[in-house]
Amino acid sequence: MTDLPWQAEDVLAILAKLNLRPGKGVPLLTLWHSMGSGKDVSEGVRQLVDLKYVELNPSQTDVILTELGYRALRGESPRGESGSAPFNDPASIEPAPEVRRAVILTALEVETRAVLRHLKDIREITVKQTVFHVGQFREWDVAVAECGSGNIRAASIAERAIDHFSPEVACFVGIAGGVKDVIIGDVLVATKVYGYESGKAGKRGFQPRPEISLPAYAFEQRARAIRLKEQWKARLDPAFNHGDAKIYVGAIAAGEKVVGSSRSETATFLRATYGDTLGVEMEGRGFLDSVHINHPVQGCLVRGISDLLDKKEETDELGSQAIASDAASAVLYEILATLPPPGANPPPVRAILKPGTVTRSVAIERPHGNTPAIYFDPGEVLAAFGEPPDKVEFTYPDGDGFYLRVIPGVALSKALSRATLGSIEDAGLFAMWRNPSRLFAQNRFGSIVIEPESAAGGFLKASSQLFATGEVWGLARWPFVRNRPEFGPIIPSKSVEQMYRDTLVRYINFLSTHLRIEPPLVIKAGAVGLKGFRLAVNVDQLFGPFYDDAVGETYELNDFSPQAINSILLAFFETLFAASGYERPKNLWNFPPE
Repeated sequence: MTDLPWQAEDVLAILAKLNLRPGKGVPLLTLWHSMGSGKDVSEGVRQLVDLKYVELNPSQTDVILTELGYRALRGESPRGESGSAPFNDPASIEPAPEVRRAVILTALEVETRAVLRHLKDIREITVKQTVFHVGQFREWDVAVAECGSGNIRAASIAERAIDHFSPEVACFVGIAGGVKDVIIGDVLVATKVYGYESGKAGKRGFQPRPEISLPAYAFEQRARAIRLKEQWKARLDPAFNHGDAKIYVGAIAAGEKVVGSSRSETATFLRATYGDTLGVEMEGRGFLDSVHINHPVQGCLVRGISDLLDKKEETDELGSQAIASDAASAVLYEILATLPPPGANPPPVRAILKPGTVTRSVAIERPHGNTPAIYFDPGEVLAAFGEPPDKVEFTYPDGDGFYLRVIPGVALSKALSRATLGSIEDAGLFAMWRNPSRLFAQNRFGSIVIEPESAAGGFLKASSQLFATGEVWGLARWPFVRNRPEFGPIIPSKSVEQMYRDTLVRYINFLSTHLRIEPPLVIKAGAVGLKGFRLAVNVDQLFGPFYDDAVGETYELNDFSPQAINSILLAFFETLFAASGYERPKNLWNFPPE
């Protein structure tokens, strides 16, 4: 890929960020929106078409990734064209599982080698002169860069990596000096990182002004769970003598100096001022600050203990850095292997409801249109881009679709301003779709993010609308599958359930973190246009058909807990199956989680 013209590389970079699979497409409009230049997009697409990396659909509005292009993205040799999924493959009625992305930074060569040992199909990618080693670990695409020592370098390379790869998680892995409790070869997963050099130098000496960076809570919890078992040790390199290595979860201090003695002024200061510090290093604070400003990327810091401050040179010569780096890498990859995907563990929403009932009135609720699924007139333009004669407009043809509404239970003190409504792009709100389209517009209702069927305008696959009242209304038509004649009209159960699980979590996160809206929340979920469709689990389990055209339920969340969200989702999924005439199989798709 490094020999491609820059326009082609930029287009491929966007396709990589969208996690496209062979045969999947992206509207040209999305590429124009991402690159900001229609001329550059057209040139880049032309170059990729010539290379047979992409194809254009018959209407010349969508760019389709080919098998050859997909293998180029992965740095693999072409192996011919891939055919469509066989009709008797149960997975063929479900979308391919999403690839997850992780960025891992290191400071030293010994750390980089330990991290790369766990990857396969490694290739090099250069991003603004920074070299990344990109490989695969299970369902993860992992990009690794060695940034050198220091918080400033760690912060700048982290920002570059996150901007280019759009990862789900970003991790810094390497070695640290042990301050207390730990021994050489142990692993420390940070719960917080002290910027211990922050303070004021005055007449009475140095007065600390602590700055604290926090890793993602999910990583802390995974580390606490992993240390209770021994499975992570299977990832250790047997070439090293790791002894009885242990995992510690606690505080780390980060500064700009190497601490080479337990009796040094810095070590004494750390014990006196930051008494819970278990280890000291030089990159964690800058790295986590960079991750913090790139929400919702989750950050973590994993350190192997390579010395106990005293006799650092001697222990390094005995290979302690390699042992510590290997142990830290083993722990990180065990965390990645067991980290649930976004939406699998919903954010806390406490309060259990009685499904199908509302115990208090909704403050302000948007009236629905000619069906409960819509708030607009069928055919009404909901989003438009460009100016005549190049203007494109998007709408829905009718009132059918799967819908999800999240409504504040108490009226806002004042309506959301146009500026706040327009900030949904900065907050990263998704349409009811697997990936972010990043196509945002304002309309007479407020602000909307859309997923179009075609860049040329016309009908929408999905959308999320934010109203001035704080209500979010999602709509999706894509789960209605009509193009599989061997099955008849079907609705893929797994896709629908995952859509609701992901979307409900995103909406609650958006309302609570971006708009500061607190419970109670009223949840309305349902579908219109079901009649004649069957609910598909696999090719041998097709439930239905639906005889009623619509189903809908209303639920209330009075405060926050994971069980409450799962209770709502399960109640709705069971209602959907019941409408097909059958009971939902227990533990279908491993939901709800045990």
